[in-house]
Amino acid sequence: MAGTLTAQGLIQLPSLTAEETVTLATKLITAAQSASTLPGNAPTALDDVKASLQTLSAELAKRGQRVEDKAAAREADTQLDRVWSAIDRFLSAWAAIDGTELAEQATALRQRLFPDGLAFLTKNFNAEWAASEQRLGVIDAENHVATFERLGGGAFVASLRRAHKAYGQALGVTEAKDAPLPVPQIREARDAVLDDIRVYAAQIVGSVTRKNPASEDVAEALLRPIAAWPVRRAGSAVAADGAPSPVTTAPAE
Repeated sequence: MAGTLTAQGLIQLPSLTAEETVTLATKLITAAQSASTLPGNAPTALDDVKASLQTLSAELAKRGQRVEDKAAAREADTQLDRVWSAIDRFLSAWAAIDGTELAEQATALRQRLFPDGLAFLTKNFNAEWAASEQRLGVIDAENHVATFERLGGGAFVASLRRAHKAYGQALGVTEAKDAPLPVPQIREARDAVLDDIRVYAAQIVGSVTRKNPASEDVAEALLRPIAAWPVRRAGSAVAADGAPSPVTTAPAE
């Protein structure tokens, strides 16, 4: 029996994601707020649930910010890819007009900028930025801005500069970014909330006595969010009709 007489060992909860844990904890807090009083040490246990819930919410917010940063980089990458691809098609269209000086200039410029085609657009973000920077440097150093102007493609260069600048900013290459957020400790924070919920539930269950039938009604109301929570069965989705509470509320003598 050693090590089993704890809230963690006695109180069984459904398998929950971090987001589901936030919901369950919030429901329990709401149920407690509807009660006139909480038995025994339940108020202190509930305060612990509230505190650990705040920590979990903060960790989830960190994950959201990291996702936003990655999304911004992907969007900037996509836009730069589009501009370089458009430039390649533009020069290719000019090169198809045989026998003209402008066509020869377009062919030479296309070979200069894309000796390996557009393969550089498939590199990782940092490598692609460097490849884009090198090609933009060629355009400036060899005065190909004028070549684009003669071909009627000055707008392509302007679009390229904007996209390349935005890409560098998104990657933190050309503009310093705030220090990256630490990796969210979501699993640990979730487990802490669940442990505090177990302690809280144990306090409620422990307050039930046979000599006070009303205490069972109070416990049932306070723990209803757990009892009503659908339980996932192995290999299936959440049970549509829910499942009996995994928390036992057998009254004490």
